[in-house]
Amino acid sequence: MGINALQLKAAYRRAGMVLRRRRLRRLAVALVLYVPSAWLPGSFTVLFVDYDLAMRCFQNPLLAAVTVPFQGTLPWWLGLNLVFGFFGYWYYLQLRARFPDTFNPRDEVDFMRDPSCGTSRWLDRRNAEKVLSFGHGPGFLFGTMEGDPVRLHGSDLNRNVIVFGSPGSRKTRSLVIPNILQAVVSGESCVITDPKGEILRYTLGYLQSRNYNVNVFNLVEMHRSDRWNPLAEIQTGLDAQLFSEVVIANTAVPGIRKMGGDPFWTRAEQNLLKALALYVVNEMPPEQRNLESLYAVLSCGSLDRLDITFGSLAPDHPAKAPYNVFSHADKPVKGGVIIGLGTRLQVVQNPEVKRLTSTSDIDLRAPGLERCAYFGIVSDTDTTFDFLASLFFTFLFIKLTRLADSKGGPCPVRVNFILDEFCNIGSIPDFKKRIATVRSRGLNCVLITQSVAQLKNRYPDDEWQEIISCCDSRLLFGANEPMTAKYFSDLLGVGTVNRVSRQHKVTALDPVKLGHAPSPRNLLNLDEILRLNREKAVLCLASFPPAMIEKLDFTGYPEGGSLPDAADLGGVVYRPAHLDETPPEVIVEYSGCSVPRTEKLNGKTKKKKDDPEDGAELAEDPFDPFRDPFAPELDSEEDLGMYQDQDK
Repeated sequence: MGINALQLKAAYRRAGMVLRRRRLRRLAVALVLYVPSAWLPGSFTVLFVDYDLAMRCFQNPLLAAVTVPFQGTLPWWLGLNLVFGFFGYWYYLQLRARFPDTFNPRDEVDFMRDPSCGTSRWLDRRNAEKVLSFGHGPGFLFGTMEGDPVRLHGSDLNRNVIVFGSPGSRKTRSLVIPNILQAVVSGESCVITDPKGEILRYTLGYLQSRNYNVNVFNLVEMHRSDRWNPLAEIQTGLDAQLFSEVVIANTAVPGIRKMGGDPFWTRAEQNLLKALALYVVNEMPPEQRNLESLYAVLSCGSLDRLDITFGSLAPDHPAKAPYNVFSHADKPVKGGVIIGLGTRLQVVQNPEVKRLTSTSDIDLRAPGLERCAYFGIVSDTDTTFDFLASLFFTFLFIKLTRLADSKGGPCPVRVNFILDEFCNIGSIPDFKKRIATVRSRGLNCVLITQSVAQLKNRYPDDEWQEIISCCDSRLLFGANEPMTAKYFSDLLGVGTVNRVSRQHKVTALDPVKLGHAPSPRNLLNLDEILRLNREKAVLCLASFPPAMIEKLDFTGYPEGGSLPDAADLGGVVYRPAHLDETPPEVIVEYSGCSVPRTEKLNGKTKKKKDDPEDGAELAEDPFDPFRDPFAPELDSEEDLGMYQDQDK
C-alpha cells in the first residue's frame, strides 16, 4: 500500500470520527430537550388517562421519558409544549430587556447600514479583499486581519504610508523590521532611519546574507560610519542653493530660534554659504572639496581677503553672484554674518566630523540601481547634527529622482524610505513636493512619527497636512495625547447605531417597553482611541472604510527566524570598509593657509612623511583660525616692526 493510500485512509478515519462526534452532540442536545418536556408537560397530560402513573412520572423524569409517548396523549403533549415554549420565550425576552448587560454583553459597537445618521463602519474582510492582499507575499505589510497577514500590493493606492505611534507602541518590531524583510522578499532597496541603531543590529547579518549592499551613515558613533561628503553632491547652482537652505534651516545660532529669527541675517548667511560651497567645488582640488575646506575658507582670513578672492573670479563664475549679493552689506554687517555662519558650522571643527565628511563611501544613486540597504543613525535626543542628516536624505531624494528621470520611468529597483522618527532627522525643504512626486519614480515613503503635534511642529503652516494628504494609507499604532486622538476620531467619521430606549412598568403583561431609533456615533471616540489595545492598530485607506487590524511582530514573520535574539544584539557591530584602508594625508590649503589633517587609524595618529624624528607625532589641529593667512612669516622683532610700518 503506497503512502498516498495510507494518507487517504487516515483522512477517512478522521472524517468518520468528526461525524460520530457531531451525531453524539446532537443526540445529547435532543435528550436534554426531550426529558424535561416528557417530565413536566407529558406527566401532566397523563393525569387524564392514569392518575397513579402520572404521579410516578412526576417523581421519576426517566420513567416519564419512557412511558409518556405511549399513553395516547401525544396531541395534548405537543400543545402544552407550544404553550410552555411561548411563555418561556416571552419571559426570556422580558428578562433580556430588563437586564441587557447580563444577557447580551458587548465590547464592540454594532453599526447599522442605515445612512440616516452616518455612513462610517469598519471594513470587513470581504470588502478588504478589493484593495488589500492577504497572506505572505510582496508589498507593504500592515499587520494581520482575522489571523492572516494583510498587505498593500498591486493596488491603485500609492505606497506612501504615515504612521502615528506613541513610544512603546511596537512600531519597530511590528512595522519597520517586518517591512525590511518584505523589501528583501520583493527584491527592493531600503533607506532606513534608525535612531538607536537597534534595527541595524537586528537586520545586518540577514541583509548581508542576501547579498545586499549595506552602508551606514552614523551620526551617533561616527567612528562606525561610512563617510559621506555633501559637497560631492553639488553639481549645479541649484544644488548649492538647496545645500545652503538645508544647513541654515537645521542649524541654530544662540539667541536666534532655529528656522526663524531675523530673515535678513538668515538670507545673508545663506548667500555667503552658497558662494563658499560653489567656490570650494569649482576651485579646490578634488580631494579638498569638502566641509573642512569650506570652513577653512570661511575662517582662514580677513574680510578684505575674502573680497579679493571672490573679486578675482570670472564674472560668470557660479560663486560670483551669491557673493556679490552678500558683499552689498556694510563691513560690520558682513563681519556679523561671517561670525553667525561660523557659529552654525562650528561642528565642522570636530575631527570626527572632518573625517566623516572628507570623502564619500556612499553612492546615493546605488539604491535605485541595485539592491541596497542604507541606514541613517540619527540621534533622537541631540539636534547638533540634524543638518547632516537632512542633507543626506535631501540629496538621496534628488539623486534618485534624477536617476528615474534619466531612465524615462521609475528606478530600475524600487526604493523604500522607512523613516522612523521622521521628525527627528531635520527639516527637508519642500518635502511636501517630493513626497507628492515620488510614486512615478519607483520610490515610496513610510513616515513614522509619535504624534500629529510633533509633525505639525516640524512642518508648520499647514505643510504637515499636505504631507499627510500625499499618503493613501494612515496607521495609528497608539496615541497618548488629545490632538492625535481627535484627529483620528474625526478621520474615522460617524456611523449609525441602533439606539434602544426602555420604559419599565408599563402594564402588568408588558412590564418593559422597548423603543428603537437610529442614532449617530463616532466610530471611535477620543477616549477610546487613547485606550486603544496595544495589540491592535487602526488602518485608514483612501476611498475605503477604516479597518481594525492586529499588529504582527517580526518573530511571527516567516523570515523572522533568521534574525538574532535581542540578547545577542550586543555582538553585532558594523565595521566600515574604509577602516581597513590606509588613508592619505590631505593638506587643506587656502591662499597660503595650510590646514594639515591627520587621520587616526586604530588609535594611532598618522605621521607626516617628512617628520624630522621617527616617532614624533603631528599635532591634531595646529591651525589657528584667527591668524591672517596672508601675513608673511616673521622671524624676528625687526621683521615685525618693518611689517607693521608697511601696514600703516
